[in-house]
Amino acid sequence: KPTNDPDMGWHLQNGKYLLEHNLKVPATDIYSYTMSEYPLIMHEWLTDIGMYLVWNNLGLVGLMVIFGIITVAAFIIVARAFKAPLEYQLVAAVLGIIASVPILGTRAQMITLLFMAITIFIIQRYKQDENSKIIWWLPLVFLFWVNLHGAFVVGFLILGLYGFFEILKQGLI
Repeated sequence: KPTNDPDMGWHLQNGKYLLEHNLKVPATDIYSYTMSEYPLIMHEWLTDIGMYLVWNNLGLVGLMVIFGIITVAAFIIVARAFKAPLEYQLVAAVLGIIASVPILGTRAQMITLLFMAITIFIIQRYKQDENSKIIWWLPLVFLFWVNLHGAFVVGFLILGLYGFFEILKQGLI
């Protein structure tokens, strides 16, 4: 899907800036003339670098393909998290993609979609086998997520919801 992100130029410029300045994240708005002292938070700095590198080497089409892969992977990962026959998992993934088409695209938000799916996958697999060590991957997932997209806080919401429903299941509330 063609890029529809109004911030695309911003992401590409941030990535270029960071690479040209040895990954030094500026504290103030480097793009503003009238508000140059205004705080700047590059909450997607790692994604911006990746987007710039892909765009610089493969162009916009390459960027669209990468984000297409990220998006499809997110739906497949979350569908695979639940015990069901493979054909049902694939149908669920395809229906999820179709239902989400209006919001999908070459956008940094797709990184959060992927990490939400990974988080759900890890929790579900742990719930299926509590002796599994897969749960220990969550800190690493969050370490990457926090540097890739600012909506990493959604991951804490997911953890909180799972925790809340586990408490309900145990009859503690």
